[in-house]
Amino acid sequence: MAGQRVTLTSDDGINRELPIASCPCDARNLQFLLRGGADDPLRASLAVHQTPTLLIEGPFGDFLLQEESSAPAIFLSVGDGVAPIKSLVEHAIAIDRAVTLHLFRIDDIPAGSQIGNLYRSWHDALDNLSYTRLPQDTAPKDALEALLQRFPRLSGCRLYVAAPESWLAEFRQALESTADLAPEGLHLATVD
Repeated sequence: MAGQRVTLTSDDGINRELPIASCPCDARNLQFLLRGGADDPLRASLAVHQTPTLLIEGPFGDFLLQEESSAPAIFLSVGDGVAPIKSLVEHAIAIDRAVTLHLFRIDDIPAGSQIGNLYRSWHDALDNLSYTRLPQDTAPKDALEALLQRFPRLSGCRLYVAAPESWLAEFRQALESTADLAPEGLHLATVD
């Protein structure tokens, strides 16, 4: 399902747990986003083999789109949280249930990247989807403030946040002291 994770193991025995970055609507193809340069062991292992084979174990995790909900869906990806959020947004677009979708993004991926272009194309093509890129050094409290400027009342919304653990902890603390979001409306995923 969108938002879940798997463990990938290369021919050389190098393994990594990664979030699925593709929509379940494209069940024949799984997409993962790998960051890092040539010093990344998994990337190096895949580059060595002309036709690499990957063992995939999973999926697991409960960071899932609440498919039955037609409530506005707000997505916030921080850093490598871009992969699970991308899959959730694609799934939300495919099932076309939410009244509105809003995607917030915080990372150091350069402007003009494939991800940025994809998000802007969704913004341009879909009447019910909007996209906001926040600076990469946006603190959790400031991200929440930007979110609340767009959605002053979070009650009745579904909020999906994928971020590093320490960032998520600060965001959750700010959210609990500021916003009126019901616990069932908050969905969090920790990314490395």
